[in-house]
Amino acid sequence: FHLFIQTEFMKSGGRCEHVVSDNGFDWTLLGSAIDALPGTDEDGIYDPHPALIGGKRYIVYSGMPRFTKVPQPDIYLARSQSDSWFGPWKRVGKILDHAHLP
Repeated sequence: FHLFIQTEFMKSGGRCEHVVSDNGFDWTLLGSAIDALPGTDEDGIYDPHPALIGGKRYIVYSGMPRFTKVPQPDIYLARSQSDSWFGPWKRVGKILDHAHLP
């Protein structure tokens, strides 16, 4: 199993941690797949969702700038550079701006 887990929710900072297990009970932390980028539109990141698209591995995640009121996060994409769940992960960029939602 490969899981990508957020460390923070709706606040600055955070990481999408990568953990693996052969049996679903004993887990090994492999480290951070994606880290927040302070002072950018990805000042806070959370809600990672891995996806296999056209044989390539991606992580879709929410990102938001630093805020003083509850933000409306945008959706970002990162792609595995090794075509495996082990990464490393390269940011592709924003794929959906919250302002474009009804």
